[in-house]
Amino acid sequence: MQRLECQSWPSSLALSFLCQVLAVFVRRMHDVGKSGWWFFIGLIPIIGAIWLLILVCTDSEKGENQYGKNPKQKEKKPVDEYKPIDYPDSN
Repeated sequence: MQRLECQSWPSSLALSFLCQVLAVFVRRMHDVGKSGWWFFIGLIPIIGAIWLLILVCTDSEKGENQYGKNPKQKEKKPVDEYKPIDYPDSN
């Protein structure tokens, strides 16, 4: 009897990587203020790949956009002034 080996693991591994790459790309496009559908412009030979490279390298929008706040922008919290600690008298 011949042993059957599962040959589908490379396909499932590639699919899992594709899902992760797509999620990171969509998040990056949202940082720039674009829709995740811009992923499909990469299907255009040569020009699509160059355009995607430009979009990925573009700096994020300042402040908030329709997809949420800028992850690189830190929230400014007020700095507390130095307050000396009052210790009780040890006498």
